[in-house]
Amino acid sequence: AQYGIVASHGDTVASEGPFDVPHGEITTKDLVLGPATVLRGHVVVDETGAACSAGIIELRGHDVVTLRVPLAADGAFAVYATSDPPHDLRAHCPGFASLAATPVDASKASVQLRVTRGRSVRGRVLTSQGTPAALVSVSAVPVAHDAAHPGQQTMSERDGTFVLTGLHPGPHDLRIDSVYNSWETTPADGPLRVEVPTDRDIDGIDLQLVHATNPNP
Repeated sequence: AQYGIVASHGDTVASEGPFDVPHGEITTKDLVLGPATVLRGHVVVDETGAACSAGIIELRGHDVVTLRVPLAADGAFAVYATSDPPHDLRAHCPGFASLAATPVDASKASVQLRVTRGRSVRGRVLTSQGTPAALVSVSAVPVAHDAAHPGQQTMSERDGTFVLTGLHPGPHDLRIDSVYNSWETTPADGPLRVEVPTDRDIDGIDLQLVHATNPNP
C-alpha cells in the first residue's frame, strides 16, 4: 500500500509521499521542516448557505491524504501545509455530496467550499445463501473518476441493509468487500453499475456475496 507522512512544529511543516511500504519491512524517511502555508476557509451548504458544522476537511498532497481535521461549528477550518503546491482540499459533510477543490490557491486569504445535497442508494447485502450480511463495506465509485466528486462508502447493518448518501448524479459502480468473512468475495463479473438520477433516490438494490474460489476459514 502507498502512504504519506506529515509532521509539523509551530509554523513549520514537512511532508513526504506517496511511497510504498513493503509488507513486513521497516521503512525510514527523513523529514525536513520548512515554512508552512495556512489554508483557511469555510464549508457551506450550497442550497441555503448554512454552515456544515459536523463534517471534516481533508488536505491532500500528491494524491495522499496528509491531514484530516474536523470543521468548526460555523464550518470554518484552518490547516497547515507545505509551501510547495499543489494542495487539494476535500470537504465531507454527512448527507451531502463530498466536494474537492483541486488545486487550492494558497494566495487567497480564504477558500469557500460549497457542498450540495446528493442522492442516496439503499439496498441490502446478502450472503450466497440469501441471508443478511452485516458489517460489509459498500462503496459507490463514480465511473468518470472525477476527483472533484469522490464516491461514498458505508457499512451494512445487522439486517444487511445499507444507505449510501451524498452521491452526485451519474453512473456509479457499487462495490462490496466482506471484511470479516474472508471466505466470501465480490462476484467475479465485477461491480454493479447503477445510474444515479438527478430527481430521485434509488431503493431496493440487492448485492450478493459469493464463495471465494479458495476459501480460507
